[in-house]
Amino acid sequence: MEEYRNLLPKNMRQMGEKEDRVRIYVEDYVCTYFQKLELTTECWRVGVLLGMHEEREGVPCLFISGAVETQAAEYAEGRLKFTDKTWSDILRKMERFFPGMGVCGWFVYEKSGGMVDKLSLKRTYEETFAQGSKVLLLHDDQDEEAFYMLWKGKMTRMNGYYIYYERNRNMQDYIAGGTAAGWEKAGGERVIEEFRARMEEKKSLAHGEAWTPPRLSEQSWQRLKNMAACAAALILLISAISYGQQLRGLEETVNDYIALEAGTEAAEVSAPVLYLPSPGETLRGVCLRIYGNLDRLDELKTLNEIEDEDAVLSEQWLKLP
Repeated sequence: MEEYRNLLPKNMRQMGEKEDRVRIYVEDYVCTYFQKLELTTECWRVGVLLGMHEEREGVPCLFISGAVETQAAEYAEGRLKFTDKTWSDILRKMERFFPGMGVCGWFVYEKSGGMVDKLSLKRTYEETFAQGSKVLLLHDDQDEEAFYMLWKGKMTRMNGYYIYYERNRNMQDYIAGGTAAGWEKAGGERVIEEFRARMEEKKSLAHGEAWTPPRLSEQSWQRLKNMAACAAALILLISAISYGQQLRGLEETVNDYIALEAGTEAAEVSAPVLYLPSPGETLRGVCLRIYGNLDRLDELKTLNEIEDEDAVLSEQWLKLP
């Protein structure tokens, strides 16, 4: 909340007329929260306004960025009462959702025919919220909504206030906690949050500010890790299948080559080469000329059906193994 001590919110708009007695700046998520409040069986709903208080040029300023409802307020002796039980309930919620914030005032939402009137509200105001420049946000039975303040002993309606727009994580968490009846069914609030987050991101980039990526929950990180592990396993599986196909292709190629070589050798063995000897040449001479020795002389004799290896060969084709 330190930014409030230095600069006014960048994006804001005035509602009503200018008010110089106490200036009120309400964050938009707080306004949206009040717009979604529903009165069902209750005659009224009550809580406190939270934020920061400071003075600017002698004028009290309230920066309201949170609101907490309580069901522990009592209606007794003709007025609302904030008892010890009430404040215990409020402080517990403040510590959980709005740590470090202070009480800037209170709110009352009343439906038609309610029991709360302005006179009784003034008595509650004086008993509980008179200290400091605290204000009351009242939605009365005439369906009018306005801020009130104690001024010169009277509960006076204020002229106007400002709405500003910022990322209000605390109020978002409080709303998501489902503390306001009827809010849970407003599924469009998530869309609103995402839209405003994108607008803030674009605004930051436009002003040259560094964008901070959103933090992921532990569950989201685990889900992301599982997805990465599955992707890596899939890549390895595809690579292994591809490599296996390549190996099978290589194996088939080698087998084909071996079969081809074997077939060639078999063909060479089964189909002898024909040779025409020179005039006056003997079978012994052919064996020496072709093979360089007489190791295959008997094979030549058998293959060509010649008994005398020294006989002069006539002009006939010889079969060479």
